[in-house]
Amino acid sequence: MERGFEFGTFELVCGKRLVCFRKSDTPDEDLPKLKPEEIKKKQEIEVDEFVKNSLFLLERRERILMDSRMLFARIPIHNNLAYSGTLPSATLGTYIEWWTDCPKVSRVLDENGFGLIYFIAGSPLSGINGCRAVYEDGERLLCCKGKGTSFLRVCSSFQKVAKRYEGTREKYESYSITDVIRILKAECDEL
Repeated sequence: MERGFEFGTFELVCGKRLVCFRKSDTPDEDLPKLKPEEIKKKQEIEVDEFVKNSLFLLERRERILMDSRMLFARIPIHNNLAYSGTLPSATLGTYIEWWTDCPKVSRVLDENGFGLIYFIAGSPLSGINGCRAVYEDGERLLCCKGKGTSFLRVCSSFQKVAKRYEGTREKYESYSITDVIRILKAECDEL
């Protein structure tokens, strides 16, 4: 039986409206049921793939911003704020728009070179944090502390962008981050 698609729209920060594929109301019975340890392992692999390919993904932001299924790919990183819990769940679109529209707080340029912040953790009250960035050479290091970037500005800007994406994964179709990377690399190979 052929499946019909319903559409919705999502507005990007730049004002562009993106057509989105609504999820079907019927559950997909073909999906395998994973055990908790299998889910954890799968998420660790997805996080590693995302971090390893962060600069590649940012370079392909225009392509990603054209496909809602890429934009809404879940990034299973649990960003945390002391005393107030986790920040909203992030999608690839959250990171792409944050890195693009908030470069002063989402990007790092220090003695290690150029990097993108991918993990946010710390206390907005004290500013003590354990934010991590991935650098051009693939190194993953602590950043922000004493670097002139206010932790409060980092977490509030991320939170503002992430809030816009809340509920999109439940409402619209999305790829896994692994699938997004595979698709983008295949497109690069075709060039």
